[in-house]
Amino acid sequence: RCLISTGRGTVQLGVALRAAASDAGDLAVAARLLGFDLTTDRIKAGSPMLAEANDVLLDLVADHIDVAVFEQTIGSAAMQSIQPARGAVAVLDALQDEGVACAVVTNDWASVTTGQLAALGLHDRFVTVVGSDSGFGAKPDPAMVFGALAAIGVEPSCALLVGDTSHDIRAGQAAGVSTALVTNGSVPDAATADLADFVITTLDELIPILT
Repeated sequence: RCLISTGRGTVQLGVALRAAASDAGDLAVAARLLGFDLTTDRIKAGSPMLAEANDVLLDLVADHIDVAVFEQTIGSAAMQSIQPARGAVAVLDALQDEGVACAVVTNDWASVTTGQLAALGLHDRFVTVVGSDSGFGAKPDPAMVFGALAAIGVEPSCALLVGDTSHDIRAGQAAGVSTALVTNGSVPDAATADLADFVITTLDELIPILT
């Protein structure tokens, strides 16, 4: 069985920050807190945007931007630019052919992730979506992993969690499932790579492992 974890991916964070900040000073502080480079419009390595729960992110910047505007703008921008991670459709096709049950475990909100999967035409590939608003807390706490395992009826020893952050790998390890770190072509953090059972570049590299 396969337990797939997804990250936020790259979103138009700069658009949302600029829309939600009332002045340049607050914009600069919010960008720094979220690990975002306003010059290049890129998320920096180690940014909390890559792993932390939405509530944590909003708390970080609540004193500097209008969080309601930020949420609305970033949600709209993300939906306009959303696309599957490299190899995602191929591995999901292969797992569906094998009858493998899949779930999403994400520190984003479940409602947001469900909408994104629906927009991609992939929502029916997953038994459940467990988000940071699903009552299980957020990674690296393993509770949401256990929640997803219960939904798909799989024991931890029979599951694999796939993620791209240390929060993902640590949550999987704490839950007793196998883990795979996907780098998407980036140089992985050495400590996180050492924790993972597998290190892959793109998701389709899971096919020979899981089928």
